[in-house]
Amino acid sequence: MRNRVPTAFIVTMPLVWTLARVGEIRYTADQMAADARDVWLPVGTEIAHGAVPYLPPAVDNKPPLWVVLQALAASTEADLLVMLLVTGAAHVLLALSIRRLATPIGGARVGTLAALVYVLGLPAFGLVTIADTTVAVALLAAAIATHHARLSGILGGAAVLTSPWALLGAPAVVAYYPRSRAWVRRATTTAVAVGVVTLGGLWLAYGPDSALNAIRYSVGLGDAYWTSNQALHRRSLLYAPEQWAATMGSLARTTAIIAVPAMIGLLQCRTWRHLTPFTLAVALLAEYAAVVTLRVMAGEPVAVAARRRVGRTVAVGFLVGVVVRLLVGVGIAAFVLPGVFLAVSLLFAHAAVAVDDAGFGDAFGTAWGLAAGRRLDVLGVVSLLLALYLVPRFVAAVVPGSTGLLLGGVAIGAGNLLSSGVVGRAYVAAKRVGETEAEETDPYDAPLGADDIPEPE
Repeated sequence: MRNRVPTAFIVTMPLVWTLARVGEIRYTADQMAADARDVWLPVGTEIAHGAVPYLPPAVDNKPPLWVVLQALAASTEADLLVMLLVTGAAHVLLALSIRRLATPIGGARVGTLAALVYVLGLPAFGLVTIADTTVAVALLAAAIATHHARLSGILGGAAVLTSPWALLGAPAVVAYYPRSRAWVRRATTTAVAVGVVTLGGLWLAYGPDSALNAIRYSVGLGDAYWTSNQALHRRSLLYAPEQWAATMGSLARTTAIIAVPAMIGLLQCRTWRHLTPFTLAVALLAEYAAVVTLRVMAGEPVAVAARRRVGRTVAVGFLVGVVVRLLVGVGIAAFVLPGVFLAVSLLFAHAAVAVDDAGFGDAFGTAWGLAAGRRLDVLGVVSLLLALYLVPRFVAAVVPGSTGLLLGGVAIGAGNLLSSGVVGRAYVAAKRVGETEAEETDPYDAPLGADDIPEPE
């Protein structure tokens, strides 16, 4: 019974979000995505009324299974509902696959929690929309999660025939688990058979031109798509490296933002108890991540923040951090309040090194000056940082075994990232306030002294 309730929730929530999205589109001013409104649904309508796929006007730069879905949805005269329900079913499949993939890592509870977080976050991230990539990712995830070679091949082949970007993720089907050669051979043969049957069916039903264009679009070489207004032309991905570069750059940045702090947190969670060369390397890596985050929060581009005077800044920042921690620790031992005072007064020392390249001594002077006169405000920032420090470590201590290590490490990494972001924002705000106060101070407001009065000639 305990397992049935989360499973029912995982299965029903994406469908609930989907139906709510249908209501939004039909009964409010909200609109569906432009691709769905101007390309996918009109193309499906043309095919449903007898047009040949991949020949004008029924041209779309998507693989054949997605085009077939468009046509089937249009033939029902409820195309919007059908396509959104297909996407909702893909979210269900993806959530169940996430649970199955996460369970061996952290146990059944972690797997269920990961799936619940995914389905609850769908509206927040704008994922309740018609998208071929959603369906393809769900099929790929299911292909990775299953241990049956034939089924994995069917799902992987269907993914590639749904979105051209699935080709990038196809190797993960084989690489995620240790697979035998026989398993890889059966899965690959089945995936190829799925492609041959699909494209062969197009050839027999609509002719060679339709099938050849379907092949081009399946591997990302399509150069045009039809809309309800006009034929729009895109450069082929093969001859537009900037499209690949932009996509890969965005993917790399997103992966780094999520994975690097989590990795650092896991390493810290595993190694913090003993001082070893490996522990020192992890600490320096965490210092570098904190420096980059502080600089980005201060307004620097990521590329500049990651390369500007890295060695010197990491070394000085690490030493400043160690000294600040020692001073605060001694202050805490000396009746608590001195430690709190030092934590508030020296909060911005590390940010001064990372953002403004301050030296060791200048960092402490800058921090002390920024905190002067506004220590109660800075105390609120310190309280938030204390919570971001303690909560992840509480999770690691309370949850037993590898599950606690995994959750605690990821939470520590996220806490580190958020802490650096909070300090960076507070540092910029404190500097801005200080500069404003300096500009508002008029040196001529002081009373005139004897030296200010000119002597009579």
